[in-house]
Amino acid sequence: MVRNKYMKAIQLFCLPYAGGSSFMFEPVQTYMREWIEVIPIDYAGHGLRIMEDFYTDFQQMVSDVATQIIERLNGKPFAILGYSMGSLIAYEVYYEICKRTERRPIHLFFAAHVPPDFHIRTEELTYALASKRLEANLVTMGGGNVLVQHHRELLEMITPRYHIDLTLYSNYLYCMKENLIEANITIIFSEEDNKNNQMYEWSKHTSKFCLFQKVKGNHFFINTETEEMAKILNRVLITELSI
Repeated sequence: MVRNKYMKAIQLFCLPYAGGSSFMFEPVQTYMREWIEVIPIDYAGHGLRIMEDFYTDFQQMVSDVATQIIERLNGKPFAILGYSMGSLIAYEVYYEICKRTERRPIHLFFAAHVPPDFHIRTEELTYALASKRLEANLVTMGGGNVLVQHHRELLEMITPRYHIDLTLYSNYLYCMKENLIEANITIIFSEEDNKNNQMYEWSKHTSKFCLFQKVKGNHFFINTETEEMAKILNRVLITELSI
């Protein structure tokens, strides 16, 4: 009986970090339960949509991602996972979907990012600065300086997308919503993400339950704590379907 109940399918839409693509979620998919349909999303100009034009502003990105999700909804329950910049997008996409449809995700996962009202707008980043930041991120992700030095062509291919994403991300402006999120949310974060305990402020953005899950590793824990992250996703979604 329990097995049949949990076999009820659910869609999990996954939104990448800046410069990332749908491919970044492939390792996580390896550990996900078979009844969860993992659907990674690509931003325009990234991954499988590499030939498309980039977005011109953050709202255009939100609108496009919402459209991608809405067009893939199959009538079954769905959840959304945002990672780093993807968390900001997931937050705004929730409200965009609510505005355009009568559907609501049964759960939202916000990973590796502070709440939207703690996002700090910055000056537009130069291409050179974006390139340096990308190199630093690759080292942090475990590639090391050797990878950076020997894959210059790959770096040159990724940098334009990363620069565009960072520019859109840096210009994001939070606006208080009339209504709180009407879904349970889970916040997944590392010690590095939780400066001044800001991650705990996510709880004020939902009218329902907020679960906090701290994991080992740094900001890119999706690469090092992949199995643990998948366990969290599986456990939470099992709970949601059993309610």
